This record gives sequence, C-alpha cells and structure tokens, in this order.
Amino acid sequence: MSFRKEIKFILHKSKEDNFLKWIQNNGAKLLYKQRNITSIYFDNEMSMMYHDSVEGIVPRKKIRLRKYNQNNNFLFEMKISSTDGRFKKSEKCENFKSLLDRGIVDYQYGLCKPQIIINYNRNYFSYKNFRITLDKDINYLKYYKDNKFSPAFNDDEIVAEVKGIKVDQDFLDQNFPFTSARFSKYCRGVDLINQEKSSSINL
Repeated sequence: MSFRKEIKFILHKSKEDNFLKWIQNNGAKLLYKQRNITSIYFDNEMSMMYHDSVEGIVPRKKIRLRKYNQNNNFLFEMKISSTDGRFKKSEKCENFKSLLDRGIVDYQYGLCKPQIIINYNRNYFSYKNFRITLDKDINYLKYYKDNKFSPAFNDDEIVAEVKGIKVDQDFLDQNFPFTSARFSKYCRGVDLINQEKSSSINL
C-alpha cells in the first residue's frame, strides 16, 4: 500500500490565468484532456464523516461513487486518512443503483447513505516527480432518493492540488506562488447546503 501526500491550494477563479501561466512557464505538462467528474458522497445520519473531516480526526474516511464524463461507469471509492498518511481504494461498481437506494454499511461509520452530488471539471498536469490537478466550475447539489435535486450551489473558488508519494514541501513553499490550505469539497458542499437551509428557516 502506497501512501501519498496531498497539498491543496485554494484560488479565486479570477486567478486561474495566473496559475496556468505558472504551469506553462515552469515546464509542467498536460497529462490528459479535461474531464468532467461527478462524485456522490455518502455519510451516516449523524454526518460523522463530515465532522471527522472538519476536526481533522484520524483515522477517518470518505466514501463516494465517482464517474468521469457523461457515462454511468461508476467507481466505488474510499479515501482513507490515517496517522501514516493518505491512500485511496477504488474499484468498478456494478451495483451502484443498489448502493444509492440502500446505502453502504461501513464498519467505522455504520449505515451510510448518499448525501450530496459534486460536479466539476478537472485538468491534469505532470510537474517534477508529482502530479498537479486543477478543479474548476465546482457545483454542489443535495442528493434526493427520488431524483429530485436541490438548486446547484456554484463555487467561485478553484482548487489546485499537488499529489505524490514524495512531495517536497520546502520546494513548493519556495517555488509555488500560492498558499496551501485545507479544503474538502464534501465539507464545503455540506456547509453551503446547510447555510441555505438555515437562511430559509430564518425567512
């Protein structure tokens, strides 16, 4: 099992050109064509995965179904954070409709059901001995079992992420002209959706 390091950089969408210019000027190479990603995140009725992520508790995990572009070939994925590092398990999911309907029983979190849908566009770059991804046009929707979707929450932020087994933090601090920050799309989506609910109640 290989643990990888992930360092995220949060930028306003107005800074995308600055990021791409840095990429071009420093010899980073485009790995793939842009892909559209849809992820459906699961959690239990107490939102424990959300709270563990916000508080930085380890071990913790995120459970999701993910597909690329406009197809229904879902992957079942677990992102696990432990004291040793982070790693991801990913496998083809043939029974995704059943998982969406019945949920997933996890030994750590119990019965988990789909909570939110996150959709965005991702670009992939290779730089030095690690990979950089750039996620933009991020939007969040509350998941409903009857396929009734809430309004989409569109994000003004874009997320750059450096990933690799050996990522030199000192090198990034000296050469990458952006500030790293903790960021979870799942947590941000939950916050935006709950904020909207709170505003509706106050009205």
